[in-house]
Amino acid sequence: MAKKNVTFTQFVSDLQKGSTEEDIKNGYARHFGIRYDTAAKHDLYTPYVLFEFKLDKNFTNLRTRATVVAQILYYIRRLKFSFTEKPIPPILCLADKNEAILTETTKWRNFYSETDGIYDWDLAPSNPDLNLINDIFQTDELRNLHIYNILESQDYTLFAERLHIILAGQEAFHVIEKKAITEDNFEEVYEYWNKIFGESVRNGLKTSRYFVCDIQQGRTIYIASESKVFFDFGGGDGRTKKILAKDYEFFWKTFEKVTNPAIIRGILAKIDRLTDEAMRRFHGEFFTPVAFAKKGLEYVEKTVGHQWWIRGNVRLWDMAAGTGNLEYHLPTEALQYTYLSTLYKEDAEHLGKLFPTSTIFQYDYLNDDIGNIFAQDMLPFGITWKLPEQLRRDLANPEIEWIILINPPFATSQTAGTTSGKSSKSDVSDTHIRKLMHGQNLGEVSRELFAQFLFRIKYEFAHKNAHLGLFSTLKYINANNDQKFRDAIFQFGFERGFVFSSANFSGTKKATAFLVGFLIWNLQTTQHIETQNIALDVFNTDVEKIDLKTIVSEHRDRF
Repeated sequence: MAKKNVTFTQFVSDLQKGSTEEDIKNGYARHFGIRYDTAAKHDLYTPYVLFEFKLDKNFTNLRTRATVVAQILYYIRRLKFSFTEKPIPPILCLADKNEAILTETTKWRNFYSETDGIYDWDLAPSNPDLNLINDIFQTDELRNLHIYNILESQDYTLFAERLHIILAGQEAFHVIEKKAITEDNFEEVYEYWNKIFGESVRNGLKTSRYFVCDIQQGRTIYIASESKVFFDFGGGDGRTKKILAKDYEFFWKTFEKVTNPAIIRGILAKIDRLTDEAMRRFHGEFFTPVAFAKKGLEYVEKTVGHQWWIRGNVRLWDMAAGTGNLEYHLPTEALQYTYLSTLYKEDAEHLGKLFPTSTIFQYDYLNDDIGNIFAQDMLPFGITWKLPEQLRRDLANPEIEWIILINPPFATSQTAGTTSGKSSKSDVSDTHIRKLMHGQNLGEVSRELFAQFLFRIKYEFAHKNAHLGLFSTLKYINANNDQKFRDAIFQFGFERGFVFSSANFSGTKKATAFLVGFLIWNLQTTQHIETQNIALDVFNTDVEKIDLKTIVSEHRDRF
């Protein structure tokens, strides 16, 4: 139970001396005996109370109050939808050096649980969505919040007594908010579940099978008096396992069962990944961090349409898929409309295990089928195709819309060599595409694999309804040496995008960090980059939107 460590007078004195939010937090932690837990970058966390501290905000002002509530709801949403072992506290405490508010978390459920994209949850909590603030401002819940004047002894006593009871776990709550299990966080939830219950269920069946059964509503029966759980796998197959009651009860007080069949289908489609650690962790080389790849998929949906795969006439192709990082968070329903090609056989085999319903093939995008694609150039290549027949049919179908999702390599003839652990040519940029580009007098840019990929993409998707989602550095937008590339190849219409630091990539250092962008371009629009307003969202390491950056591109001839 929390203990009051200093007197009321001393508490007030400490707060009034405070000059920062950190001072206010320290004063509360000392006074109420709260152990520090700020691992998720929230102000102060306990299983019963989540705190949000300010210096001197005047909570009697409704707009101020709405803003602080909005800020703390960002943390509650993370606790609900992002993985952490921490339960969602039933009480929120907003406090500054003069006032404090206690409110039940579930009163704000309609805001933090929304999944329709009403609010921009990418923003940092310190800069919440104005629409969220405005909607909270309109609620009766906000107006009816009781504000404790902690400088006044009687009000302080009421506040302190209730907070002590809550922190001690002695206050009963009618509704406890539980954490969601989703297709995006189920792997981490499984690791947590397996750590607690794995030894109890092992008997020849995969542990993950018990997990999927347990998370579904109505598929398990908990026999509390015997500390046993019956797992109903369906089809008359069921097993009873002895499980420590207090652990099982705590887990299901923290998480909510899955009732959405689509989520279960998505988890089942990916569940085999849980048996191979190597398949779920992409380390080494310059692989796109999965968290930012996921954000890229969200931006694609904003551009081509929500749940684009439902339309049935949209195809996605990643010509440099590698280990599948960019597609890792694609929903199961989208995989059947996805083409993934890679230079290496071992990558293709890996992708086949991760994305069994996608079309996977080993393919050299810069050398294979070039004579067929650029037939009018009369290059002496064979007429056989390496592209899958269905992909060729889709490319020829004017009704098909395209998403090109790619993080192309950046090697040049002077720097490219063997990729770690994989066989390669001694000069990977000396390709058939390079010869074509050289023939068009594109100069030095023809040596870059990045430019070579874009050269073929521009030609192959000419006159098609196509969007290019491109992870890359930003040099192609504003580097002087890339002017010829911009003039001859890259003349597409900018749609939207974001930037983040290269320090998020494995093997890179903060000291030498540079900007990496994910920009979406409309290939049907012909427009010089220099004439466009390229405004990009800026994300920090925690994938929080913290700023807006405008990228200026000036034509080299103007200098």
